[in-house]
Amino acid sequence: MKSIISILSIIFILLCFNPCSAQQKSSPQTPESKRVNLESAVLHSEIVIEGHELSYKGFKANGRTYTSTMVKITKVFKGNISDSVIEVISEGGQVDGIGEFSSDGGFGVDPEDEGVIFLNTNKSEIKLRADLQSYSMYCDMIRYHNNVHRAVWGDVPYDDMEKDIFQVIEATTGQKRKVLGLNMFELPPRKRQQK
Repeated sequence: MKSIISILSIIFILLCFNPCSAQQKSSPQTPESKRVNLESAVLHSEIVIEGHELSYKGFKANGRTYTSTMVKITKVFKGNISDSVIEVISEGGQVDGIGEFSSDGGFGVDPEDEGVIFLNTNKSEIKLRADLQSYSMYCDMIRYHNNVHRAVWGDVPYDDMEKDIFQVIEATTGQKRKVLGLNMFELPPRKRQQK
């Protein structure tokens, strides 16, 4: 009986310590706690990219609802990705107007969501596009705000994206980012409005 209680206690502690949920629930955030949470998310992700959502589609597989999101990559911070578009599978979503949602993060429903995305290899065979590499969300993305040069992760703001996000990721991975395209802040103002 004691061993069952011990095992359940360990499982409970592991479930409670998810760096993604810790990032979004803890407040107020100090610069140090923001850096530690970001480092943890980077270390627990196989792939860290910057990109934006091109399209998404809900689908059913094995009795569950999933969302397939096509992501255009603008920067690779961690991992070996050479494709400029990938598929990200998230549990939950909508099929025929009926929604099922999950706590594993996933994208919103705005087809222009853009930001830093934490991914792991999709180990299941569940995917829509056989021609694209498929990944699963590790945790919700750090979203960029369109009109101001800042980002948020849950309810935690990042005012200096270069210093507070990009440089922390590069220091954690020990590698420089690979640039495949421009994000919304790097585009000329006219192109930004057309995006």
